[in-house]
Amino acid sequence: MKILITGGSGFVGYRLCEKFAKEGHDVEYTYLKNDCKIENAKGHRVDITEANAVMGLAGKYDVIVHSAALANVDYCQKNPEEARAHNVEGTRNFAQLTKKIGALLVYVSTAHVFPASQKAYTENDVPEPEFAPSVYGRTKLEGEILVRQMGIGHLILRIDQPYYWNNEWQKDNTVTRTLKKLAKGEKVTEVEDWMNCPTFVPSFCDLALALVGMGAQGVFHACGPDYVSRLEWGKAVAREFGYAQERILEINSASLNLPVARPNVRLDSQRAYGIAKVKNASIAEGLRIMRREMEENQARR
Repeated sequence: MKILITGGSGFVGYRLCEKFAKEGHDVEYTYLKNDCKIENAKGHRVDITEANAVMGLAGKYDVIVHSAALANVDYCQKNPEEARAHNVEGTRNFAQLTKKIGALLVYVSTAHVFPASQKAYTENDVPEPEFAPSVYGRTKLEGEILVRQMGIGHLILRIDQPYYWNNEWQKDNTVTRTLKKLAKGEKVTEVEDWMNCPTFVPSFCDLALALVGMGAQGVFHACGPDYVSRLEWGKAVAREFGYAQERILEINSASLNLPVARPNVRLDSQRAYGIAKVKNASIAEGLRIMRREMEENQARR
């Protein structure tokens, strides 16, 4: 298949490009600032908010994977128009491109489309914009709604707190940020009242590849299987990489004085991984894989 992946220099988009290219697909990707030269893939510098530039990409793509987004929750809260331009209008541009060329649109969304709840959300639960917990969550949900209403083949994949090794130009995730601090001998503060279903990016890429390959459509939850606090997650990182758990210090989110509260949202992702017959790595398994990869890289030096 010929596949276009938006945000190819981003954390998730980059790994999706690698995965699809490795499996023999003809991959092209968009980037804005970092042309990362992905092996066996072709890059296009495109501002996703510019409709004419996006429509200029029109080609014989079978699938468009839209992973590009403005995902900084606090920045979005302070800059709602910019968030809307990227997460809604940018999505509209690629949905229109998808419709023009008759492709399938894969939209990478987020757990933040739901408000906080003690229940585990399934795909049968329908989020509503007025209850979205933040500007980020609301604009991503509006992107979902737009995709569903466009009359195109679509696959919506919701993830939460993706983690894996990042490249130097990419923002650190919870795991890489924690490891850098621990390696410097610093203590790490982690929030005890934020709960997430951390998504191991290689598992997510396996899932996306499988679902696209089988022609799946609709909405799928694509998070990791564990529902843990950031504090528990931080301690798991320390344990796996041989650091003392006591260096992970507990704080409450109220002490951070952030522009917007984070919702505790649990997504049940069993359906997606079950249909795709793909392994959904737990936090323990994901961290173990990362540690082994680090040790292998060190041994090769």
